[in-house]
Amino acid sequence: MQRPLWLLLSRPTYCQLVRFISVFDGPSIECPEIHHFTRRKFPTVSTIINKTMPIENALVLRKWQEKMRKQLGDRGFNEYMSRVKALGQDVHQAICNLLLNEKRLEDIPKPIEGYIHSLEAILKRVTTTHSVEQECCHPTLGYRGRFDSINSFGTQNGSLVLTEWKTVHEGKRVTSLEKAYDAPLQVAAYTAAYNVSRVPEMPEVRQGLIAYAYADGYPADVLILGEEHLEHYFQLWLNRIEVYNETIRSVN
Repeated sequence: MQRPLWLLLSRPTYCQLVRFISVFDGPSIECPEIHHFTRRKFPTVSTIINKTMPIENALVLRKWQEKMRKQLGDRGFNEYMSRVKALGQDVHQAICNLLLNEKRLEDIPKPIEGYIHSLEAILKRVTTTHSVEQECCHPTLGYRGRFDSINSFGTQNGSLVLTEWKTVHEGKRVTSLEKAYDAPLQVAAYTAAYNVSRVPEMPEVRQGLIAYAYADGYPADVLILGEEHLEHYFQLWLNRIEVYNETIRSVN
């Protein structure tokens, strides 16, 4: 079985290689040749992000979990997290249905009505949806993932925008990339994987968007990642991949 390139490279060679990798690299001849089973061996973007979470982010998460467990108890907290997960899945499914014109805004069920109302303005700006819930992989860096959608938003050049739709279940708003934790890394990682694994006939993605939907229907916060942002966060993503690979090597 062919092993991914990132496992075959020695550390110095790997570090030298990633300096020349860009989020905007074009289609790779490797990607079609990688068997589906081999791709499934790649770690996901979410796995790498969770395993390499900065200590300050991990402490914030732990503090929140401890507060919620104190309020709800262990069982109540687990039930709450299950409800949040199910709610997020329902919102994502509703967004997919709307983007694919399989449902209208009037058809949205009441439990998720607030989130969709929050997104209404940005959803109405979508002129074309090119992909929804699409898998992607980066054959050189050896990771995979599934992005939410690629859309056009009625701009003059009709450029493609890789879009992540997020739900916020508590009061805090996400008003800047700095407050978005690892979401910009996620968008950059998916953008690079899409660009390098797309069929040559498809145009590249050079812009990202993160939309935060709020339960109370408050207008969504929309964060744009232009070319410079994408390249910046992709370079940070390369560092996270190396940290992850170091962890795997130390375990093995």
